[in-house]
Amino acid sequence: MHIHQTPQDGLVTNDEVGPSYFDDGDRETTVRAAVRLVNALRRFGIDIGGIGVSAVCDTCTPDREAYKIELGKLRTDQADAMAAQLNAYADEFQRMHDRKRAASEKPPVTRNRATKKRKRNRT
Repeated sequence: MHIHQTPQDGLVTNDEVGPSYFDDGDRETTVRAAVRLVNALRRFGIDIGGIGVSAVCDTCTPDREAYKIELGKLRTDQADAMAAQLNAYADEFQRMHDRKRAASEKPPVTRNRATKKRKRNRT
């Protein structure tokens, strides 16, 4: 708390504050990141119910960030199911990538028989 004036000095005339006075930009930024993470995971069929945003204790950690995204606690079967789901998508993406690469590679140039015959006839 900072006291800038004593009662003997009279009332201080300052601008009034509104609800935005209590806005916390660091928290809002972290919440936006958490929302993006949850939505991205849901696209893969994964829903983490215990996700949250919490303030970091600045006296017990040297971490510079004011807030952290907590992914909650998962049972072993939940972690296995999420890993399997993500790996299934990763495998499919790899197959798609491999097919695209194979389709874009040009086959080696070979002459067909008709081309060879025309060349022979010209000589």
